[in-house]
Amino acid sequence: MADRAIGSVIQLPDRIAASMLDHAAACAPLEACGLLSKDVDGRWSEFYPVSNAARSQSRFVMEPDALFLVISRVESLGGEVAGFFHSHPDGPAEPSQVDTVEWPDRTWVSFLGSLNPHSSEQLDWTLRAFELTGTSPRPMQRRLVIIESG
Repeated sequence: MADRAIGSVIQLPDRIAASMLDHAAACAPLEACGLLSKDVDGRWSEFYPVSNAARSQSRFVMEPDALFLVISRVESLGGEVAGFFHSHPDGPAEPSQVDTVEWPDRTWVSFLGSLNPHSSEQLDWTLRAFELTGTSPRPMQRRLVIIESG
């Protein structure tokens, strides 16, 4: 796919970034989660919110039936699920040890939204991207560029 090279830049359409952060804000103070797909050309194409079955402020578990439905839909459209999103409404903008252990698929990019703790604004979120590389136990941060949706 277009951005699978280790250390390459991830170009994410602004409408997808906005959808993820809107979902995170709507779910706060609980963690939000969802899946991201790529189209047949390898471009990030859609964000699919998924319910957090854990209903927790510090952990997410994607609701299994919804997860299955999203994956089936994406595949029926000729795309592929290539990433997942979750939020840290009250935590750092990096994956926790639990996040790393419970990474849904080692080939997927993780997009993480975190509420800025130094801001008085309710909607001041940071969005970052991470991936697991080789056998490394710690995710590597990827450069994320938000591009205008076409």
